[in-house]
Amino acid sequence: MLKKRNIIIIGLLVIIIGGVTIFKVKDTSSKNASEKTLTVKKDTITNSISASGKIQADIKVDLKFQTSGELVYVGVKEGDKIEKWQVIAQLDQRELQRKLLKALRDYSKERWDFEQDKTVTYKDVFVTDTVKRILEKNQFDLDKSIADVEIADIALKYSALVSPISGIVTSIDTPIANINITPSNASFTVVDPNSLTFKADIDESDISNIKEGQEVLITLDAYPDKEIKGIVSSIGFVSETTSGGGNGFPIKIKLPENEDLKYKVGMNGDIKIIIKEIDNVISIPTTAITKENGKKFIFVKERDKKIKKEITTGYETDEYVEIKTGLSPGDKVIVE
Repeated sequence: MLKKRNIIIIGLLVIIIGGVTIFKVKDTSSKNASEKTLTVKKDTITNSISASGKIQADIKVDLKFQTSGELVYVGVKEGDKIEKWQVIAQLDQRELQRKLLKALRDYSKERWDFEQDKTVTYKDVFVTDTVKRILEKNQFDLDKSIADVEIADIALKYSALVSPISGIVTSIDTPIANINITPSNASFTVVDPNSLTFKADIDESDISNIKEGQEVLITLDAYPDKEIKGIVSSIGFVSETTSGGGNGFPIKIKLPENEDLKYKVGMNGDIKIIIKEIDNVISIPTTAITKENGKKFIFVKERDKKIKKEITTGYETDEYVEIKTGLSPGDKVIVE
């Protein structure tokens, strides 16, 4: 009985020891499997800033009539190209012409009355206070009639809606003629397609690295396979709240010539601004470096052994670090 009991105990011990051994082997193999290595070579370290934004127009006008009337002519439609000073719409001028004619007649009458009163009054030897007041009133009436003529003339000129810029008609509020309109409606929007810029918000921690004239690489969602080169044309002085809730400063990037109107207002995209580049250096991911007592170390694989090496570093970005000493091309660095 005792012998049988000893055999059971020995069997249990064998099972336990075997299980521990298997666990250790599995654990070691999983650790080895999780280690990722990188073969060291000389490359270029690039430090850049990325941001998102969209295309907007720097030169854009919203045109509205300054007076009410019947809209009798609409000479454009959305998408039309127009020239500077081109008439794009017009109100009925007949009523405005009649108002101007009436104002001119009133002015002529007031002018004649003023001259007559002035001639008769100054024949008196003494100019009394009453006479002075009559002259002043006549002068006021004459001034008012002159203002009425000027207003009627301006209204007649404003009956034709003229574009002060060349561009493309992008929006028409009231595209149909022969209806009465007021200054609050019948608006026309014209955009200069050669004034398009890409606007993006740069985080306040990065804005000090942005300068006017810097080259920018733009990738538009509409053309994902083409990288567009632009130039920083202006940097905002006042920060804005970004879509992520942070603080950012708006920058404008001048786009290349808009051939075939391929760049359009509202197109979204991403930008990349290269801050610094260092060529022909050894670099590794920052995740591969450990620190101990103020020193920096990495682990390399040599003949399936894990070797710890001290290194010195140089230029550093968010992702990569320049290695000055401690590594050579061909070394296999454990990065994870």
